[in-house]
Amino acid sequence: MLASYRGSILDILIIAANLGLDPRATGWIIAQVRDAPDERTRGVLIGILAALMFVLPAAAAVLKRRRTHARLAAQAKAEGVESIRLEPGCLFSPIVYLAVNLVLGSAIMTGLGPLLLGLAPLLLGDEFLDSGLAFVPLILLVVVASVAQTGIVYRYFQPPEKPRRGRSQERAGIVKFLESPASELLGDACIFVTTLLFQTVWLTLASTPFTRVTGVEDVVGRLFFVIFAALLVYFPPRMLYLVEELRRPAARVTLVLANAAMVYRLFMGGP
Repeated sequence: MLASYRGSILDILIIAANLGLDPRATGWIIAQVRDAPDERTRGVLIGILAALMFVLPAAAAVLKRRRTHARLAAQAKAEGVESIRLEPGCLFSPIVYLAVNLVLGSAIMTGLGPLLLGLAPLLLGDEFLDSGLAFVPLILLVVVASVAQTGIVYRYFQPPEKPRRGRSQERAGIVKFLESPASELLGDACIFVTTLLFQTVWLTLASTPFTRVTGVEDVVGRLFFVIFAALLVYFPPRMLYLVEELRRPAARVTLVLANAAMVYRLFMGGP
């Protein structure tokens, strides 16, 4: 039962942090990047953080998928309905999610690309690097990896296929693990770490000094800003939880409260 409320628990932790801590409580992560000894090290740190934000959601989707749909099937049976399906809807559009992945992929290549390009002369020669062609595979890699990652994450919402007879012992062992509580707990850990990293960006936006709203146009402009920022920064790491939990009114309350600090600073002013 607790598994279906982990998204609300995560939001409650965010609410507690906003009430009891400075909005820059995740500033330690920012400080590591800001205080890096040189630009190259700073870029590598940004690349590593972006890579975690890119890889962990896909890992969570794979680790949690079977347990989540098994829980929904049991719930549907208890409620006497044929099935309960997860529908992302327009709020969690794959186009928006893909856009976030493209940004993260670009950050990864900006930070870690120089390390990869440093190996290019050893493998392909100096002429290949000097021609500028080395950047073309990196750009294609970002696009392909972003599409693949989006596909893996959104496959989470589809019920897994039924077990086939005669599968290899190794594959059967993997499936057995993915159906275990340990797999779901690892998936939850991936989501919590991803949320922490995205929260760093979210709280950085919240810590921007704002002035008090001065008119209707100002209200509309800031409302658009917070909705757009939420679609890009707040919802993606919580999506696997929210799609299931937003069917309950209580989850909507914790979602609003978790963003209350951001909305207050945006409209009432202050750091």
